[in-house]
Amino acid sequence: MLALTFTCGPVLQYRVLKFCHRKLFADSRHLQTSPGPREFFFGEEQTVFSFDGLRSIILISWLFALLKVLLTPRCSCFNRIQRKTRAAIQVPHVKTLLTILVLLLASGYETRAGRIALALCSIHLLLICICIPCPSFRTGSISSFGEPLENEMEEVLRQVGANPEHGLNSCNVFVDASQRVFDEMKEEHWALYASTPSLQGRADMKAILQDFLRSVERPLRCRASGVIHEMLENEKRWASEGYVVFYHLYALSSVLYELQTALANELLDYPLAGPPVMRLSRRAFGDIRSLSQVLSIRDHNISDRAHEYRALAVSAFSSCFASGGYTRSMQRYMMQGFPSGTSNYVKKLIDDLLSAVGIDQPDVIPTLRSRILAAGKAQGLEALGQVLQIFLHDSVVDAFAYGSQPLGALAPRGLPVSAWLRQQCPIEGQVRLVPHPDLFLAGATPRGPLVRIFDHCPSRALQKVALRRELQSLLRPYLNIERARQLLGFELTSDVATNTLDAVV
Repeated sequence: MLALTFTCGPVLQYRVLKFCHRKLFADSRHLQTSPGPREFFFGEEQTVFSFDGLRSIILISWLFALLKVLLTPRCSCFNRIQRKTRAAIQVPHVKTLLTILVLLLASGYETRAGRIALALCSIHLLLICICIPCPSFRTGSISSFGEPLENEMEEVLRQVGANPEHGLNSCNVFVDASQRVFDEMKEEHWALYASTPSLQGRADMKAILQDFLRSVERPLRCRASGVIHEMLENEKRWASEGYVVFYHLYALSSVLYELQTALANELLDYPLAGPPVMRLSRRAFGDIRSLSQVLSIRDHNISDRAHEYRALAVSAFSSCFASGGYTRSMQRYMMQGFPSGTSNYVKKLIDDLLSAVGIDQPDVIPTLRSRILAAGKAQGLEALGQVLQIFLHDSVVDAFAYGSQPLGALAPRGLPVSAWLRQQCPIEGQVRLVPHPDLFLAGATPRGPLVRIFDHCPSRALQKVALRRELQSLLRPYLNIERARQLLGFELTSDVATNTLDAVV
């Protein structure tokens, strides 16, 4: 009863408690009291109810349900308790322990049937402990009560079988759309894409697009409108095949992303023409098992700008017409990129990345970083807004994304993100994605990739392949490939690998 109260919504909580109240109190007139002051009997056979134990559980359940209904808008601790409880009771050990606890509190051991049930549960618990390794306490985003822990990152990665330690899976399919040009949006296109996630239930899409195009220089309007056209075309195709779409906008981070992509190609055979790599190192994710841990890191900081949080997550819009909680739509940020961080912070991240791959000579890093930034500046990357259209398969999306408020806080009912999106019409808001390298770089399965990424630049076509080759030529004199792979966590050696790495990925 207590587990149900902690994990269910307010409506179901009310119905469960009302039913218990009716059964325990309203029907008490049918009970005959025994000489014992606190136990009830049905005739000569003792019932499974012990008044003291059940009364305590009922009072705790009522108090929790009442405080949750009254204080949830102001305090998120109730949602955290609900997530942790919901995840914990899915573990077989905990399920059996709860059953034993109910039998003990209900005085079931005082009847023959109760003693048999208690003995069977104890034997079952012993067998579980012998046969199944007892997991550490983990909290994941469980989509509904009673489902297995299939939405945890660790469980998903294990099911996928992603293992990029010796290179990437050859059946990955990434799409670089920066060289493709679609016609601008026309009146007849709106009806064609009315079923796409970004347009469902939306009546102001034409006004949003016109407002965006008015902010764009006239020579660029046709290309910018064509990018929106292509995004909707991609949504129409892939959303119908079980993918959920998100939009990540950036500008300052583009040099860092291109550097990571060049390294991924050099070290892991990642496609040189593939979309930018948002996160490369596996070590940052070494202790991360679920979204709850990512949220815990966010809750311990003022915003999503904290370095330890940004190493794990990126911001994204839930629709190409969404405002994300701001006064204007996502499209108004497409030309200049979404503001995130400063140029000095990007320089620090480049230095950290160079050190992470073994280029840690103090006299080399400043010079190499200056050359990398100069190569990016020659392409005009710092001033160009870019968009990654990210499609996550619905079998993994709840493990690697959550609905968020501005600055990364969990949105009300933002977990699981798939249910949060389904509740909206039209879709609005932001999400936070966890671009784990084992999924985003090697998340391929026999049925196809679990991640599909389209790379868009609404200003002009970019020569990214040439830039990545130039970056590789700058890195090669200082790069030891085997050592760099080990330092990033893609190969296990006795002096580099940690004890937790082989348990996680």
